[in-house]
Amino acid sequence: MPQRPDASMRFVLPAGFLLLTATFAAPGVSGGGAVAPPRALALSPEMQDDEAEALARLNELLDLARSKDPVERETAATGLGEEPSQKADAALLKLAEDEDVIVQLAAIRAMAGRESTSVTKLLTKLALESPFTRVRRAAAESLAKTNGEEARDALLKKASGKTALRAAEALLWAEALAASQRGEAAQDPKAVEKDVKGLRKMQKSKDPDERVAAAGAAVAISTRSGEPRAELIQEGLVEHLGDYKASEMACAVLEAVERAPDPADLEVLSRVMATDGLMTVIERRLERALLATLKVLPESERSAALTKMLGGLKGDGEFRGARLARIAAIQGERGLGEEERANILRAIMQGGNVDARAAAAKALATIGDEGVQLALKELSNDSVEARLGLQCIRVVQQNGSLVPEEESKKEDGEAKAEAKADPSDAVKFLIVLAEDHPSSLVQEQAVIALGQPGIHTAAVTALTELAKTGRGIDLRNVATVALGRTRAETAVATLAELLRHDDWMMRAAAAEGLLQVSRMECVAPLLDALDDENPQVAATAEEALKRFSNREGEDVERSTWRDWWAANGQRARFRTREETRARQERYGYSVSDAQIYEGLDVIVVPGLGDHIEKVLEQLGIEFRTVQAGKLDEAALHPGAILLIGCTGEISASDVEVVQWYVRTGGALFTSCWALTHTVVPTSPAVIRKAPTPGEVVDHVFARPTTSALESPYLRGVFDGGVQPFYSLEGAHLIQVVDPERAEVILDSPYTAARHGSGDLSAYFRMGHGVILDTANHFEEQGFTSAEGLKGDEECQAFAVNHMGYSLEDLRQTRDEKWWKSASKAASEIADLSVFRILTNFVREKRING
Repeated sequence: MPQRPDASMRFVLPAGFLLLTATFAAPGVSGGGAVAPPRALALSPEMQDDEAEALARLNELLDLARSKDPVERETAATGLGEEPSQKADAALLKLAEDEDVIVQLAAIRAMAGRESTSVTKLLTKLALESPFTRVRRAAAESLAKTNGEEARDALLKKASGKTALRAAEALLWAEALAASQRGEAAQDPKAVEKDVKGLRKMQKSKDPDERVAAAGAAVAISTRSGEPRAELIQEGLVEHLGDYKASEMACAVLEAVERAPDPADLEVLSRVMATDGLMTVIERRLERALLATLKVLPESERSAALTKMLGGLKGDGEFRGARLARIAAIQGERGLGEEERANILRAIMQGGNVDARAAAAKALATIGDEGVQLALKELSNDSVEARLGLQCIRVVQQNGSLVPEEESKKEDGEAKAEAKADPSDAVKFLIVLAEDHPSSLVQEQAVIALGQPGIHTAAVTALTELAKTGRGIDLRNVATVALGRTRAETAVATLAELLRHDDWMMRAAAAEGLLQVSRMECVAPLLDALDDENPQVAATAEEALKRFSNREGEDVERSTWRDWWAANGQRARFRTREETRARQERYGYSVSDAQIYEGLDVIVVPGLGDHIEKVLEQLGIEFRTVQAGKLDEAALHPGAILLIGCTGEISASDVEVVQWYVRTGGALFTSCWALTHTVVPTSPAVIRKAPTPGEVVDHVFARPTTSALESPYLRGVFDGGVQPFYSLEGAHLIQVVDPERAEVILDSPYTAARHGSGDLSAYFRMGHGVILDTANHFEEQGFTSAEGLKGDEECQAFAVNHMGYSLEDLRQTRDEKWWKSASKAASEIADLSVFRILTNFVREKRING
């Protein structure tokens, strides 16, 4: 564990974090050896006016730079970056050490490109000494933008002793930028070998953090140097693939390759791609590094390289196809072109390896209509392998036209089942799979896909029959809710009938189905259901009535509903699912975290190890608690949020309730041991506790995975380079059992190197609902897990670097006395970096149901 909370920050900040600023060269003096006359005498009256205006602007900025208002000083710093004068330089040097971090950053960015000994000296100092990660990075990158070679020399001189770690980190940031500036220009191998000599020595340090940072920095320095680069990758990556204790170094090398790619790396990365049994933290970074390397190849060479890789899938290393499929799934600027991605997925889908084909099927949604057609080809086989079928159904559901456009946009908002033409092939395939496929997972996914407003009457008929007589209570629950989601007129009678079923699960699912139908005819059976003896049935019925009457979040006496409805029912609003989603989008990303929870039924099952309810109390979020073993009395409904903390030791009767809740649309959030005691019993064979050599007690840094870089669950978690600091208290780290269903969103090379596994947070769909598990304790986050913090600046830096505390908030509280000790600050500030994952989870539930 790092000796200092911020000692080993190696997080890769989001691209574009540091703003580019315009720089100007100082005006020259005409030649001939004569002394130039005063400039004013050589200018026309118009030009003299321009110069006077420029001087006035400079003086105004200099005045702002001396202001007591940090906003004005920030404005000055930004403006002075466009002023090529010694006075501007002097003011920027002072602002770069301002007490306000936002002002500092503005000044540091403005200094990029201003070549002077004073600038280089100060930027080097800030890159090494600032406690704020983003200040250090901004300084390192401004150094690189000013003079890459000079920046390298300045930082290499500091890559030893007490400054070794910070210098290596700064070198990685600066060299990644310098490599992009050099483009295709080759470096002198001998010069590079000389430059990395000290970093090679650092890789033998007793401090594991220094070893890791040095390995990454050395690789970043060595782009397009030939043999030195190949040796560094061989030593830092290839020679350690089988040793989990060296996995952090291997990851650092791959991250450096990704940030400073070299076409020559393709050969060694391709060999590593052929290595089976890689740790997941390495495998993800290998895929990203290979993608970055492919993207710097000329198009013709990239095409040849991809052809060679795909040809190699026919050999012994066919499992590599899954890795290529995941690379092909990456879209946008980070990814390959659409045709290149389509070629990869098309070739893999034609292969015989199930692992590779399942991974490719999962990625088909990213290539548009062709992906849908490839998915439909698989689904035309009514005995399609379950892993393939599950993913292909999702592709068709997301991208296919299961519902004619005119039916999905009914003006009256009441979708009606289309019956004039025969159902499409896609609908036919899904009906067959829903009715007859041997895998219950495939059946459930096909049912969910058919549950759309305006779907063909053949699908409504199939869902009706499945809700009544489908194979097993789980499938019938899912089909009942899906039937409601069609909003078909005929669904109301069926759901009202099921609301009188002997099994409480079917009655509760029917109540949720009627909520989804959202019609006046649903009210009468729901009013009757308020008297149901089962708390889940009554609660789900009441939630539907609250939704219809716009009384969500209100505490309503249940016995008053009939009278209220008789007097006010005409004011009810029966919204479509799209209308409800649009209404819930008011809980989007512009509102505060606390507002996300307003009017929401948040249910906490307190754990013996983690007490997330204490964090909710600190943030002023309302919730209710239910003890483990009492969930059958909890009045749980799919519209609620269920939080189960460590240890999560729920009873068998609880498991039954939780399974119903998630399958019918609920959102379950768990932590630490609840993975074993709640998640696995609720949905086996998706994720489980990873084997570790001992108990996992540690404080570790979390990073976003490839698939999660744009995940809504991580929105705002890593903004500004925040690096969450996870408290692991006997943690149950995550092992993925089903890679197509589970998405890991956070991992940690640091954790992998110390505990043999590095996956920290993952989610998966179950029926209509979702489960998200995270390995940390929420109560022990933030300052309670920090060690060795001294004084207000270190506490402030920890809050900004690791807890998601914004620089804007710091500007307002910087002078508060409670910053002077971590224990006092802990009572004022919660760790929002980790808690924001839960908030995003709640936000997604509110918006998408």
